[in-house]
Amino acid sequence: ASCANCRKWIGGRVVHAMDTTWHPSCFVCWHCDEHLEHVAFYEHEGKPYCHFDYHELFSKRCFHCRTPIVDQRFITINDPELGGENNGGGGERCYHDLHFFCANCGDPFLDPKASGSVRFGGREFVVHKGYPYCEKCHVNLHKPRCKGCKKPIATGDVITALKSKWHPECFCCAFCNKPFESESFFIGKSDGKPYDEACYRIKLRS
Repeated sequence: ASCANCRKWIGGRVVHAMDTTWHPSCFVCWHCDEHLEHVAFYEHEGKPYCHFDYHELFSKRCFHCRTPIVDQRFITINDPELGGENNGGGGERCYHDLHFFCANCGDPFLDPKASGSVRFGGREFVVHKGYPYCEKCHVNLHKPRCKGCKKPIATGDVITALKSKWHPECFCCAFCNKPFESESFFIGKSDGKPYDEACYRIKLRS
């Protein structure tokens, strides 16, 4: 039999690996030349690699720590906004399962004390511009804020008026604080606030 590496005849001891034969001295990592006869190795495109070089060269990398992901358990998030390779690679980012946490507050989405598959199915998260956020941080950081109460408008109806967004219950007369009975309102000339007709007339007289 001939050696898969040097192509020369094997006259003595033979290493059988990857469905072919090798001289023991020729069965080495394709990248660093470490001898692989008695150690674990990985195959890539028909070539053997040591554990370290295989993961350094070919494994996915954790977006948080930038090191190779060796474990079979990892998290992948996709976001079309990521775009090409300059932004993390085609809309996909991978994380070690224990490096997957809110980009703002740092709280983990998976329970670090749990083991195996029990970790999965943890807290919900929202992907915004390629980064994961917990629901609370996502609302506080990325949702529009009500012009009236200054709090985020998380869900439900929203009123757009005076170049701003409002909770329906916050869009009311600035004088009497009562909701508008119709879609019509008056804008104060000095303060730019909304008034119902009766209160606007009072304000004009004051």
